Amino acid sequence: PNSGVGFASLEHDISVMENTPQEAVLNTLTLEKKPQRNIRIRCDVTEAYDENNRNVKSLFRGELNQNKDCQLILARSGLDHEKVKQYKVLLTLQTLSAFVNPNRMRARVNLTVLDKNDNEPKFIFRDDYNKLVKEKYLATVTAATEVGELIHEVEATDLDEGNFGKIKFEISPETDDVAKNYFEIYIETGSVTSKKPFDDLPEDSLPFRVTRSARDNPGYMEDSKIQKTELVVNVVRE
Repeated sequence: PNSGVGFASLEHDISVMENTPQEAVLNTLTLEKKPQRNIRIRCDVTEAYDENNRNVKSLFRGELNQNKDCQLILARSGLDHEKVKQYKVLLTLQTLSAFVNPNRMRARVNLTVLDKNDNEPKFIFRDDYNKLVKEKYLATVTAATEVGELIHEVEATDLDEGNFGKIKFEISPETDDVAKNYFEIYIETGSVTSKKPFDDLPEDSLPFRVTRSARDNPGYMEDSKIQKTELVVNVVRE
């Protein structure tokens, strides 16, 4: 039996990026003591379970490459770090019993799905007026509003983890200069405060329209995603 073909290693730990395309080779498992004669050998996925112990065998398949080593292949796209992070896959060699080492005919692959920055930040709109005014924020100030007073708070989420899911806020450059002079934003929270009094301003500047942006993965502009929304601020007078 020890002279038969088998897996060189019976346990494999691999990491794969989420959104890996269909038919991608996830791992190559080397076979040892391959028969010299032309004996048909198959490499099949016989078990596959996710971290919730659900059968996901159809997600993977195995096949031999030109070197007669076993390849674990993603049979259909569907790896998503936010949904499932771990898989356990069992590959089994299928050939004539006389040519296989029964102690090395099965190998297990422990697969970890790595996070990718594939989700945009999303602003949360939960005010009653959002039933009429979709995906915008409304706020009011008065002539008595003091400098540094909180004008509006915001909520935003990102489904990614770690730095990919961390959000920084800013007033977007397309905000007009008049509005930029009256408002500033806290980078960490997105809260908007007043920069100067509202007791003396031209009527034609109202309402203020502040474009607020939320960007994830701060510090890595080349791999960040951004979402924008508008805060409309009006001045309430007597």
